[in-house]
Amino acid sequence: MSAHLWPEIILDNASDPIIILDRERIIRYANVAAARMADKQVPEDLLNTSYDDILQQNIIYDEHGTVPAPESMPTYLAFTEGIETRNKLIERVHNGAHSSGLGRGSEFSITLPLTVVAPA
Repeated sequence: MSAHLWPEIILDNASDPIIILDRERIIRYANVAAARMADKQVPEDLLNTSYDDILQQNIIYDEHGTVPAPESMPTYLAFTEGIETRNKLIERVHNGAHSSGLGRGSEFSITLPLTVVAPA
């Protein structure tokens, strides 16, 4: 196996959702976990999709259990201000209310630490 394939193999097999966006916030890479989280069959179904379109299909709650303003979202801060976010707890809610400690009980919810690295 070629050494240059290792990063892709690691990303593809990570249990956490991983996406890579370009400066226009278009999804250029997604792993299997990200596809599952976005209710897609395969990661390729997310490619060339606007990240904002994916966000609009869900409700995102911050660590305080509130819906943050779009301009305070880590991806927005990374792309507009170059501010990185590491290990921020968020909850993504789909088809219902919450099920974790951040929110209030539900049909489908995921709570995960979010890391956003500012683009170079």
